[in-house]
Amino acid sequence: MNHLIHRLEQLQRREAVVHEKLTTCITYQSAILDFTIREGSRCQRTAIEDIVLAVNRIEMDLRTECCQLKLEQALITSEMQFTEGATT
Repeated sequence: MNHLIHRLEQLQRREAVVHEKLTTCITYQSAILDFTIREGSRCQRTAIEDIVLAVNRIEMDLRTECCQLKLEQALITSEMQFTEGATT
């Protein structure tokens, strides 16, 4: 059971890092859009679109990773509960 606890703690730390990256990504998306509102007419439209879509892809990848981490944590927690129930 100790290995499950250790793995769960690792996943929780990794999720915190991914969540921090996600927050940063969203902040930068907002900054890009704010800049576009102010200066977009002076910039090349397809370049702006490429940049915004690239950041969006990063956000989606981070959200997927976060979801996978949460799922793995749920499965480990379930296994811990099953193991605990089997020993009592």
